[in-house]
Amino acid sequence: MVRVGKKLCICFIFILMIMISGCRPVKEAELYGTYITKYPFGGTEKLVLYSNGEYSQEVNVVVGNNSKTITNKGRWKYNLATRHLTLDKALVVDNGFGKLKEDYNIPFSGSVMQQVSRFSPWSPIKISTTCEGVFYKK
Repeated sequence: MVRVGKKLCICFIFILMIMISGCRPVKEAELYGTYITKYPFGGTEKLVLYSNGEYSQEVNVVVGNNSKTITNKGRWKYNLATRHLTLDKALVVDNGFGKLKEDYNIPFSGSVMQQVSRFSPWSPIKISTTCEGVFYKK
C-alpha cells in the first residue's frame, strides 16, 4: 500500500512540475520561425516571424472554384509581460465566425494583437488567430 501511495505522489509531483514549467512565458527569440494554420472554411495561412522584426504572410483560399494565394509583409513586436504578438498591417482572413472575410486580401490598417502560448517547454508554440479555437502552430 505504501508503494502505491509513493508512486502516486511521484506522479503528482511530476505533473505539477510540467504544469509549472508551462507557465513560463515564451521568449522573443523562441518566436522566430514559421507557423501554419488551417481555417474552418478551408483556407490555410503561413506566418513567418523574422529576427529583424519583420514578418511575412502567405494565405491560400478557395473563392468559388478558384484557388488564390495572397502575400503580405510587415513589422511585428512581442510583449513578454502580456504574451501578445502584434502584427502591423496584417491580413485578417477570418471574419471572427469561421468564415472567409470579404476583404481578406486587404491588410488591416492598424495592428492585430494575438496571444502567444505554450503548454510546456516541450510543446509547440501557438499563436491565436481572429478565429476562435484556431491557432498558428510552429
